Amino acid sequence: MRIAVLSDTHLKNHKLDLPQIVVEILKNMDGIIHCGDMKEEGLLDLLEAYGPVYAVHGNGDNEALRAKLKERLVIHLGDYKIGIVHGHGEKGKTSDRAFEAFEDMEVDIILYGHSHQPLLQTKKGILMVNPGSQTAKRREKKHSMVILNLGQNLHCEFIFF
Repeated sequence: MRIAVLSDTHLKNHKLDLPQIVVEILKNMDGIIHCGDMKEEGLLDLLEAYGPVYAVHGNGDNEALRAKLKERLVIHLGDYKIGIVHGHGEKGKTSDRAFEAFEDMEVDIILYGHSHQPLLQTKKGILMVNPGSQTAKRREKKHSMVILNLGQNLHCEFIFF
Protein backbone atom coordinates (compact mmCIF):
# COMPACT_ATOMS: atom_id res chain seq x y z
CA MET A 1 0.00 0.00 0.00
CA ARG A 2 1.44 3.36 -1.09
CA ILE A 3 0.29 6.52 0.67
CA ALA A 4 1.18 10.11 -0.24
CA VAL A 5 1.83 12.31 2.80
CA LEU A 6 1.33 16.06 2.41
CA SER A 7 1.24 19.05 4.74
CA ASP A 8 1.25 22.83 4.73
CA THR A 9 0.01 23.34 1.19
CA HIS A 10 -1.51 26.72 2.08
CA LEU A 11 -3.53 26.94 -1.16
CA LYS A 12 -6.47 29.29 -1.69
CA ASN A 13 -9.63 28.18 -3.51
CA HIS A 14 -8.95 30.59 -6.35
CA LYS A 15 -5.52 29.01 -6.84
CA LEU A 16 -5.66 25.25 -6.32
CA ASP A 17 -2.70 24.42 -8.54
CA LEU A 18 -0.61 21.71 -6.98
CA PRO A 19 2.84 21.24 -8.53
CA GLN A 20 2.65 18.82 -11.47
CA ILE A 21 5.01 16.35 -9.80
CA VAL A 22 2.60 16.12 -6.85
CA VAL A 23 -0.38 15.57 -9.17
CA GLU A 24 1.46 12.76 -11.00
CA ILE A 25 2.35 11.06 -7.72
CA LEU A 26 -1.20 11.34 -6.38
CA LYS A 27 -2.53 9.53 -9.45
CA ASN A 28 -0.63 6.39 -8.42
CA MET A 29 -1.34 6.26 -4.68
CA ASP A 30 -3.67 4.08 -2.66
CA GLY A 31 -4.49 6.99 -0.37
CA ILE A 32 -3.48 10.46 0.76
CA ILE A 33 -2.71 11.80 4.23
CA HIS A 34 -2.71 15.56 4.80
CA CYS A 35 -1.25 16.87 8.06
CA GLY A 36 -3.05 20.21 8.08
CA ASP A 37 -2.89 23.76 6.75
CA MET A 38 -4.70 23.17 3.50
CA LYS A 39 -6.25 26.63 4.09
CA GLU A 40 -9.64 26.09 2.40
CA GLU A 41 -12.03 23.22 1.60
CA GLY A 42 -11.39 23.30 -2.13
CA LEU A 43 -8.07 21.52 -1.67
CA LEU A 44 -9.70 18.72 0.31
CA ASP A 45 -12.20 18.24 -2.53
CA LEU A 46 -9.36 18.21 -5.06
CA LEU A 47 -7.39 15.58 -3.11
CA GLU A 48 -10.47 13.37 -2.73
CA ALA A 49 -10.60 13.09 -6.53
CA TYR A 50 -7.37 11.03 -6.34
CA GLY A 51 -8.46 8.58 -3.67
CA PRO A 52 -9.22 8.21 0.04
CA VAL A 53 -8.00 11.17 2.10
CA TYR A 54 -7.17 11.11 5.80
CA ALA A 55 -6.65 14.65 7.06
CA VAL A 56 -6.49 16.86 10.14
CA HIS A 57 -6.86 20.60 10.39
CA GLY A 58 -3.99 22.93 11.17
CA ASN A 59 -3.76 26.36 12.73
CA GLY A 60 -3.98 28.04 9.30
CA ASP A 61 -7.15 26.30 8.12
CA ASN A 62 -10.44 28.14 7.70
CA GLU A 63 -13.55 27.54 9.83
CA ALA A 64 -15.13 25.14 7.31
CA LEU A 65 -12.09 22.82 7.47
CA ARG A 66 -11.89 23.11 11.25
CA ALA A 67 -15.54 22.03 11.45
CA LYS A 68 -15.02 19.13 9.03
CA LEU A 69 -11.64 17.78 10.22
CA LYS A 70 -10.32 16.71 13.61
CA GLU A 71 -7.22 18.18 15.23
CA ARG A 72 -5.83 14.68 15.85
CA LEU A 73 -6.62 11.44 14.05
CA VAL A 74 -5.57 7.79 14.39
CA ILE A 75 -6.05 5.45 11.44
CA HIS A 76 -5.18 1.84 10.63
CA LEU A 77 -3.60 1.23 7.22
CA GLY A 78 -2.17 -2.19 6.47
CA ASP A 79 -0.53 -3.45 9.64
CA TYR A 80 0.19 0.04 10.95
CA LYS A 81 -1.52 2.34 13.41
CA ILE A 82 -0.84 5.92 12.29
CA GLY A 83 -1.31 9.11 14.28
CA ILE A 84 -1.85 12.32 12.30
CA VAL A 85 -1.62 15.84 13.76
CA HIS A 86 -0.55 19.25 12.50
CA GLY A 87 1.79 19.92 15.43
CA HIS A 88 1.10 23.59 16.15
CA GLY A 89 1.14 24.89 19.70
CA GLU A 90 2.71 27.40 22.01
CA LYS A 91 5.66 25.69 23.69
CA GLY A 92 8.53 23.49 22.61
CA LYS A 93 9.50 21.95 19.29
CA THR A 94 6.96 20.88 16.70
CA SER A 95 8.18 17.27 16.77
CA ASP A 96 7.82 17.14 20.56
CA ARG A 97 4.27 18.50 20.40
CA ALA A 98 3.41 15.92 17.72
CA PHE A 99 4.82 13.12 19.87
CA GLU A 100 2.97 14.34 22.96
CA ALA A 101 -0.33 14.38 21.04
CA PHE A 102 -0.20 10.56 20.94
CA GLU A 103 1.56 9.63 24.16
CA ASP A 104 -1.74 8.35 25.58
CA MET A 105 -2.19 5.81 22.76
CA GLU A 106 -0.22 3.16 20.92
CA VAL A 107 0.83 4.18 17.41
CA ASP A 108 3.55 2.94 15.06
CA ILE A 109 3.91 6.14 13.04
CA ILE A 110 3.27 9.82 13.75
CA LEU A 111 2.79 12.12 10.77
CA TYR A 112 2.81 15.87 11.34
CA GLY A 113 3.55 19.21 9.70
CA HIS A 114 3.51 22.87 10.79
CA SER A 115 7.25 23.61 10.57
CA HIS A 116 7.50 23.12 6.77
CA GLN A 117 10.74 21.24 7.51
CA PRO A 118 11.03 17.67 6.22
CA LEU A 119 12.13 15.36 9.00
CA LEU A 120 12.41 11.63 9.62
CA GLN A 121 13.26 10.37 13.08
CA THR A 122 12.47 7.61 15.52
CA LYS A 123 11.40 8.47 19.04
CA LYS A 124 10.83 5.69 21.58
CA GLY A 125 10.32 3.21 18.75
CA ILE A 126 7.80 5.37 16.88
CA LEU A 127 8.57 6.54 13.35
CA MET A 128 7.99 10.31 13.17
CA VAL A 129 7.66 11.97 9.76
CA ASN A 130 7.18 15.56 8.70
CA PRO A 131 6.79 15.72 4.88
CA GLY A 132 7.65 19.42 4.63
CA SER A 133 5.60 21.53 2.22
CA GLN A 134 4.77 21.05 -1.43
CA THR A 135 4.08 24.73 -2.09
CA ALA A 136 5.52 26.86 0.74
CA LYS A 137 9.09 25.73 1.43
CA ARG A 138 9.99 28.80 3.52
CA ARG A 139 13.71 28.46 4.40
CA GLU A 140 14.08 24.97 2.95
CA LYS A 141 16.03 24.58 -0.30
CA LYS A 142 13.32 22.47 -1.94
CA HIS A 143 9.66 21.63 -1.69
CA SER A 144 8.96 18.14 -0.41
CA MET A 145 6.46 15.39 0.29
CA VAL A 146 6.60 11.75 1.41
CA ILE A 147 5.50 8.43 0.02
CA LEU A 148 4.89 5.81 2.69
CA ASN A 149 5.15 2.21 1.52
CA LEU A 150 3.15 0.27 4.09
CA GLY A 151 4.05 -3.26 3.07
CA GLN A 152 5.65 -6.01 5.08
CA ASN A 153 8.65 -3.70 5.36
CA LEU A 154 7.81 -0.09 6.11
CA HIS A 155 9.60 2.35 3.80
CA CYS A 156 9.47 6.16 3.89
CA GLU A 157 10.56 7.95 0.71
CA PHE A 158 11.03 11.72 0.58
CA ILE A 159 10.40 13.42 -2.75
CA PHE A 160 12.24 16.75 -3.14
CA PHE A 161 11.53 19.13 -6.00
